[in-house]
Amino acid sequence: MKIPRNVVVVLAMASILAACSKEQSETAGPLKGTVRVLGSETTGSLVRALTTVFGKDHPQVQFEIENSNSKMGLSATRSGAVDLGMSITELGPDDQDLKAYVIARDGLCMLVNRGNPVEALTDDQIKGIFKGETTSWKDVGGKDAEIERVNHSEVRTTLVRFAHYLDLQVSDMKYSVVVASADSDAIKAVSGNPNAVTYSSIASALQAVAGGSPVKLIGLGGVPPTPENVAAGKVPVVYDVQLVTKGEPKEPIKSFVEFATSAGAAETVKSKSFAPPKS
Repeated sequence: MKIPRNVVVVLAMASILAACSKEQSETAGPLKGTVRVLGSETTGSLVRALTTVFGKDHPQVQFEIENSNSKMGLSATRSGAVDLGMSITELGPDDQDLKAYVIARDGLCMLVNRGNPVEALTDDQIKGIFKGETTSWKDVGGKDAEIERVNHSEVRTTLVRFAHYLDLQVSDMKYSVVVASADSDAIKAVSGNPNAVTYSSIASALQAVAGGSPVKLIGLGGVPPTPENVAAGKVPVVYDVQLVTKGEPKEPIKSFVEFATSAGAAETVKSKSFAPPKS
């Protein structure tokens, strides 16, 4: 049986396309490489969890993750020292060379020792405590004991957001002996001191409680500090949790960012007590 010439041409083209597709697939191979990540400690707990899930499908991709702060993460990404920055700071007009990808949302809350009988604090009471005007717990419904303020270092976005919420300047915040360089330091300080108080990421605080830390969350503005209230925008101080690249990412960074911002990451985001990105 003689095959028509036009059919022969079509079959030949199909064969060539199939061969090219196979060659490209073999050339691409599995994702591999090392991704360097630096920045916000709050973001770090989620990113580590996401890399674990991502690594199940891409075992040849390795991640080197180091906690610091948002400012350092952005700076290191811009200089090329790392591939991904972790940040809770919004990009500004001077960050045109950077690209942010929102992977979750979080908010701020107050944190006291679990043994502290105080269950709520008004904004005025919080302001008085951190301006150094209120010095005893008995003045805000607690025991007759000196309040131990645990403030955050001046390089931290958390401090700036907290001060702004209270309508204070960072210079208005009175420091005590203990100064936290990360949420984990603040949580540890409050865990070991029944008279201490600090402010923290809600996700970080809930993770600490789940891990057995004897701390208690108190909501700002009387709003319960939960991921659900963060998602609903009810928590007074809410912010995006982001990954940042310099320009468009290449593989394997591109695939990880796509996964971290996809619906497939939702369960991991929830498991670490973050709210999902705003839709």
